[in-house]
Amino acid sequence: MKKAVKLSFYSILCAVVFFSCKEKEEQAAPLPVAEFSYTADVGNPLNIKFTDQSKNAESHSWNFGDQKGTSVEKNPSYIYSAAGTYVVSLTVTNLDGKTAKKEQNVIVQPLAPVANFTFEIDESDPLKVHFTNASQNATVYSWNFGDGSTPATEDNPTHVYAASGTYSVSLTAQNNNLQSNAKTTDVTVTATSVPESAVKVKIGNTYTDLVQQGDDEIYEAVVPFTAGQHTFTIYIANAEHGFIWYSGNGGIGAVIDEHASVPLADIYVEKSLGRLAPATDEDLIDTSPLWVNTTSGGDVLVRVDMSQTDEIPRYYLELQKSADPNLILEQNFDLFVWGGHWPYYMTGSIPTPNDPASVDGTEVATRSGTGTAIGTQATSPLNNENAAMLPYLKNRGMEGWSMNCIYEMAGYVRLSNSASAGIEYRGILKTPALTELAAPTTITVKYDACRFAASEEVIFKVEGDGTISSATYKDVLEEGITYGGGYTPTTSETDITVGGGATSFGMTTAISPPWSGVNSAIKYWTRFTVTVAGATSNTKIVWDATEGAATSAQYRFCIDNISIRK
Repeated sequence: MKKAVKLSFYSILCAVVFFSCKEKEEQAAPLPVAEFSYTADVGNPLNIKFTDQSKNAESHSWNFGDQKGTSVEKNPSYIYSAAGTYVVSLTVTNLDGKTAKKEQNVIVQPLAPVANFTFEIDESDPLKVHFTNASQNATVYSWNFGDGSTPATEDNPTHVYAASGTYSVSLTAQNNNLQSNAKTTDVTVTATSVPESAVKVKIGNTYTDLVQQGDDEIYEAVVPFTAGQHTFTIYIANAEHGFIWYSGNGGIGAVIDEHASVPLADIYVEKSLGRLAPATDEDLIDTSPLWVNTTSGGDVLVRVDMSQTDEIPRYYLELQKSADPNLILEQNFDLFVWGGHWPYYMTGSIPTPNDPASVDGTEVATRSGTGTAIGTQATSPLNNENAAMLPYLKNRGMEGWSMNCIYEMAGYVRLSNSASAGIEYRGILKTPALTELAAPTTITVKYDACRFAASEEVIFKVEGDGTISSATYKDVLEEGITYGGGYTPTTSETDITVGGGATSFGMTTAISPPWSGVNSAIKYWTRFTVTVAGATSNTKIVWDATEGAATSAQYRFCIDNISIRK
């Protein structure tokens, strides 16, 4: 009996221990559940505030999905660097070290755009306004300038108003999320009043009155300008005028206007002459603003001639240069604007008619289909003995010169032309007498020459007093000029053989290029330098194609950039 009781007590003890252990197992920490929500900051949508909504979590680990941000806070905030959609994960751990993870897409909106801008009135043009965009958080812009013009979409536009006034300018800025914001500001522009005078010129924002010369209806003034390209306006009785297309070159410096008479071929002019018309002409005459285009500033003589019987105003422009006490004579043929540019084989402009005996040199021309010259054998070559040509020659700056069978081309002249019906057109060009020389003086003559089609000798000659003591030449290397026919350009000064006491030499022989390809491949200028001893007030310099026996077609020679210095 005692043994049976003992076993029963042991069994009871084991049962108590077993059920006690099982109770402890059932008291383990509950499993964690990860959950969270988020909101964007009202003032900054890139700043996201996360709220933990997990259960049974003792620790937190956040990954904000941009490969940079993490946190162990329960309810962190995080500022993203850019808008977008990010996969954010929250991992939570309970007391027993068990984990749970929650991932969800977090959409981060961009910063709202803030439209803002400043503006500045142009110093040279009071109707021109430069706008500077100071907007934030935007990628697309629309400007309304308040004057009915087409809205602009540039970041920083410039706008020119047609008249003085106050304009309500608005800028609308938009971000990639199509959110937009606008700013509106009043902009006041005031055109500088045009001073009351008969004739004036405006360069930039500066007006200069042209002064009447005596009793004539001719007005002029010297006007300063700065380096670079500038347009300017002539006012006649307060009406804007421009130069008529293909009536002269309309400016000073490197030719930039496609409606200049000469072709656009790196031509530089220091003088310009032509006709003016109102910029808003009732007859719809095409005009362009006059211009200057130089690498340095300076002064330009502006002259307006309203004395013509046809009542069409003429303009004359001349670059003012520092006085050269040694300069006796200079002729760059800048006022010669009609005809083609043969070295570049470019067409020019030709008036109708193209007879220098029936024009004054300012007429409106049209672009020609050929690279011809004015004064062809079918009409009249330039001849100072033809009284009908004197107005034309005056407008070409050739008063006092002697000439015959000279043909105008774009910025230079040509001696001779082809024979026609048995008539020979052999050219000759002669300077005025060098009356400035009071006593025998050594002078230097420089000029450029180009063989148009000359195979026969064209002569350089000293007429009157003086003999040639030396002569040299070298080729003028120009971009775009092709040398061919076996000819090698001469880039250094090369002596020309002249005898003692000589008064002339042959230019064609001196440079002696081959004939082959003259009309296509060999298109170049050669610069001659000639020293003349004993020159006096009786001396004249002559380029002569009249002494040979061959047909005049063999004496065609171009001349340009003549200067004579002591």
